[in-house]
Amino acid sequence: MTLIMGGRSLKLLYAIFTLLLHLEPALARVISGVGDGNMWCIERERQALLELKKGLIDDHNMLSSWGSEDAKKNCCSWEGVQCSYQTGHAVQLYLADDNLIGPISSQIGNLSHLQSLYIRSINLKISGLEWLSHIVSIEHLDLSFMNLSVTNDWQRVVSRLPKLSELRLRNCSLPFITPSSLSHINSSKSLTDLDLSFNPRITSLIFPWLFNSSTNLISLDLSSNQITGSVPDFAIFPSLRVLLLHNNKLSGTLDESIGSLHKLEH
Repeated sequence: MTLIMGGRSLKLLYAIFTLLLHLEPALARVISGVGDGNMWCIERERQALLELKKGLIDDHNMLSSWGSEDAKKNCCSWEGVQCSYQTGHAVQLYLADDNLIGPISSQIGNLSHLQSLYIRSINLKISGLEWLSHIVSIEHLDLSFMNLSVTNDWQRVVSRLPKLSELRLRNCSLPFITPSSLSHINSSKSLTDLDLSFNPRITSLIFPWLFNSSTNLISLDLSSNQITGSVPDFAIFPSLRVLLLHNNKLSGTLDESIGSLHKLEH
């Protein structure tokens, strides 16, 4: 049987086909439950979060919403977890409670689509940061108050995160920086907000790494460290608005070039 269509029929068929192509992603999200109120998480990421919980002491039930029971299987609804409405991937993890005790499992590296990671607790332990190299989408990283005294590779790891714009490592007992640790390191070019305050082993050796980082820094906090010598030329950061250097051992006068930082507020 031969089907013969006129020009108007062909145009109608083409219009329907084009409409279906545009609707396909939206239909897929509706069918999978992603993009509406019933958003569902990725199974691999759910298992990684459960492994993370397994190693923690949670006497105050801060993670009581995390579970494998039917009513708790959707990790997108768990406390501290936020998923993308477009993909269902976990894009934010927030763990900031001193009642949580124990090690941070390297399984967290399986949350490879995370954009924001906040782990701030004096009772959570991290043995290394190599797992961060698997989270290449991360933009905001805050590990303040974590004990990172043995993470000698922290600069190398964070320098390999291409989208990192905010890095906060406040009061982390960061180890001494040595000239050898700076070799072959290309700092992140996207940093706009950097907080390394209250790390008494941070010295003026931070500057070679810092000045090789993004020239788009907006906020820089190096206060309460052991930085000595004269104040370097910060004119390389024309967008700088916040510069905190107090409680160090700096000497001399400010370079005249700091007057070129017209956006500087503090």
